[in-house]
Amino acid sequence: MMESEMTSAMSSCPFALLAAMVSDSGCEVSLGAYGAIGQFAREPRVFVEATDDHIVAATESSSISLRHRDGLRAIAFEMLSSDPQGWNCAVAICLPETDARMSARNCLTMLNRDPGAIFAAHRGRETYDIGLGTEFADIRVRSRSESLTAIEHRNTDRDLLADLMEDADCVWIFDTALGRIETRDRRRRHFIPQLLASGDGHSRTAPIPDGYAVLGYAFPPNPRHGETEDALGWHLSFQNVLDRFGMPELVGLKRRVELAIDAGTTVPALNELLAHAGPPTRAEVDCIRVALRQRRWLGGGEQSQQWEEVFDRPLRKSRGSIVPTEMELA
Repeated sequence: MMESEMTSAMSSCPFALLAAMVSDSGCEVSLGAYGAIGQFAREPRVFVEATDDHIVAATESSSISLRHRDGLRAIAFEMLSSDPQGWNCAVAICLPETDARMSARNCLTMLNRDPGAIFAAHRGRETYDIGLGTEFADIRVRSRSESLTAIEHRNTDRDLLADLMEDADCVWIFDTALGRIETRDRRRRHFIPQLLASGDGHSRTAPIPDGYAVLGYAFPPNPRHGETEDALGWHLSFQNVLDRFGMPELVGLKRRVELAIDAGTTVPALNELLAHAGPPTRAEVDCIRVALRQRRWLGGGEQSQQWEEVFDRPLRKSRGSIVPTEMELA
């Protein structure tokens, strides 16, 4: 995403940010339940139609529709990656739980019509809710073949999901209270039974306030995966988004760490960095570690190394294994 687009979206409402990311082929969006998602991937957009409160877009492999609703909240955050020098960034797409609930059907159910289909030609076709029972997303399939009827008339055994996934003619629909993703491409649908069975609504590494449901995520380009010139722009753009849409207590902590490092401050005790009494949360510890990894990537010096020794031993141990990108903050 170009920095100007991110800055424009940052100064507006959450929907404007999400619409900008949907339109950008460098971004990825997912919708669905924890463990059952549809993916609108990083690939050329072949169709985009947007208004102030609605966007529809398509690629060769999937299509997406999102509509603004009161209560919509975009929560920007960063998290550690498995790479000891890396991090990931995302925007959680949220609604209050009371506004986000869907049907939660727990058995295969035929639906006569699909008025919410992204394109008008599909709205009169039969769809089936596959009955995952997920509270904030309905997972459905639509097909022009007779295979769905045959599957319905068979006993609904434990292999139902596997049978449906083998039907190449099925369009998978990941429907939420904010919009949906539709795809026939097997690469764009993802089911993880362990996550579905966990009962969680989202990853515990995501800083989601109580009372909110996560309906999906938008992922900007990862700065560590880009060319140098683009990467710095991506990083700075997301920092702007983080300032506007991140959790204030985490963003404040991260900025305090960055300022202290830049000022050459002696590494403080952890409780001196926190804005509250008591032990840090996991999100706060991860926030400090992300700040250190980004300072390393931006060419952090000796002072940054001292912080690494205290707060991020895996990062400290990796020093020298990869040459840091030679960048400086603007």
